[in-house]
Amino acid sequence: MFVIFLGVGNIIYMDKKKHKEFIGWLESCRKPLMNYIRYIIWNKEQFEDAFQNTALEGWKKFASFSGDEKWFRVWMFHIANYVVRNLNRAHKKTEELKDSSGVGEETVAPETTLSVDSLVAVLDTMEDKVKESVVALPDNERQVFLLRAMAEFSYEEISKILDMPIGSVMGYLARARIKLRENLYEYARELKYI
Repeated sequence: MFVIFLGVGNIIYMDKKKHKEFIGWLESCRKPLMNYIRYIIWNKEQFEDAFQNTALEGWKKFASFSGDEKWFRVWMFHIANYVVRNLNRAHKKTEELKDSSGVGEETVAPETTLSVDSLVAVLDTMEDKVKESVVALPDNERQVFLLRAMAEFSYEEISKILDMPIGSVMGYLARARIKLRENLYEYARELKYI
């Protein structure tokens, strides 16, 4: 029996078989999950906290999970999306308070704070111009594009992860591809790809 103590009156028990299953399934999706979190979180100092909170939330709710390993992966990305969204909101509020009080250093918009070191593995092999174009996409378009391109999720899976209709997923992906195509057309011509 495995136990996690989450404060007074908050003890969670899980039998060894379920715990082993959770750890095995988490390990199988750990790298793409970490890469996704690393890419969408605004405050890079919170990356490890975001991953740990995602894993903990998954562990706490695993007893009620009733799917196979494929849906576990979708479920964990869904949890990660909410954990990161909440951290990003808190970060935005902190930055707004700093801006309104005039205290703190000059800040840059979250979308432009991504460094080359924090990009996901699939983007690490790309040229800076491509990375900049992906980073410049609006949040929903970037998330849908990364889930499709990086983690190879289906439209249905992305829909469940982001809690949006499949039509919206398809629309965001189409807009992301159009914007990337427009932004990278001249660059592709310079490199003689087209």
